[in-house]
Amino acid sequence: MPTISMNAFPLGMYMRHYGLQSDLMSKFLLVKASGGDTLEMGVGAPDQVEEVARLYEQFRMESKVCVLGANLFQAGWEAGVEKVITTAEAFHDRLGTPMVNMCLDRKTDETGKVALVKTDEELTLQGEAYKQLIQELESAGLQVCFHMHDPELFEDWKEIKAMVAINPGMGFCMDVQWIHQGSGFSMEAVNKFLEDYGPQIVHLHLRQSAGNELQDTFRLEGDIDYRHVFRRLREIGYTGDVSLEQLRFDDTPENVRPFALTASEGLEQIRLGWSEAGLS
Repeated sequence: MPTISMNAFPLGMYMRHYGLQSDLMSKFLLVKASGGDTLEMGVGAPDQVEEVARLYEQFRMESKVCVLGANLFQAGWEAGVEKVITTAEAFHDRLGTPMVNMCLDRKTDETGKVALVKTDEELTLQGEAYKQLIQELESAGLQVCFHMHDPELFEDWKEIKAMVAINPGMGFCMDVQWIHQGSGFSMEAVNKFLEDYGPQIVHLHLRQSAGNELQDTFRLEGDIDYRHVFRRLREIGYTGDVSLEQLRFDDTPENVRPFALTASEGLEQIRLGWSEAGLS
């Protein structure tokens, strides 16, 4: 079985539904209560790594992936690259974290809420900056993967294709549900990503929807045929880890189910599907 992480984002969302402070200790406690192996998270600056490291040690968890972000498509990208490198190295030096999951900034309208497609010039700048980032992180002993949300999949995957054109061997964190949603709620798109980029998938984010609505519990059945996804990953030879990022954005304290219950059910489904697919 792979290491199965609980992702820090839905943990924070869950606590906010109840008006609770989204503190680090509570996130680690919820992972333990759910039966997850570890927590996938990031920090905003290198000097915040020490606090996180003490909690990983206290809860006897291994840090498998750190999540970091940067704006690489605008002037001043050099500062973003430097910040990512120093933060990733702090994770690696302090906790032995072997992988960085990169979430690159979206381009938005003036409200900051509507995502826009980046221009060809912006994508070229971003791709070249990312190439430098990969080279420097790999030199420091870290593997890098690229996480996508729906903007990267606009206009027939324009951003993904631009990144791969400049970085042909780049690694991917395959966020299956974002690929499905960002491609017009298409299982065919999920299959295409597996076909086109399968050997480059080094990390997985798992989330399920039904009727194109996110659910509070991960299931093998739904809009996405995860049994098929897992079988395909076995054929590709996937050997990476898994991060469960199940959540519903519209949950309220009146209808939300206990997080540890929904997460433990989701973890059971992942382990079942993994076993059925013959993945190790």
